[in-house]
Amino acid sequence: MKKKIDFNKYITEHITDILGEDSIQKGYLKKFQKNFAALDMKMNELIADKPEVLQDPVFLLGIFDWSINQLFTINQVGLTLTTDVSRYKASFIKLIEENR
Repeated sequence: MKKKIDFNKYITEHITDILGEDSIQKGYLKKFQKNFAALDMKMNELIADKPEVLQDPVFLLGIFDWSINQLFTINQVGLTLTTDVSRYKASFIKLIEENR
């Protein structure tokens, strides 16, 4: 991997696909900016430690989606959030493939 993948930028650009249409109104992007930056860092650490995971974008998608859901489970008591991977699967896989 030549450069880090900007997952933070990806989340910003695809927030409604990842967290649903009302995510902007609820201010998720602003409220969880630090958490999304930490997720960006952790995803890039995983890729740096095990570059072979870039060969399996669906695996990385699973980790990313699980992490997003865990982020909201841990930080928001009583918040029910379910992501729909089908809304952003294609764009996520494209992101990974472009950064191999």
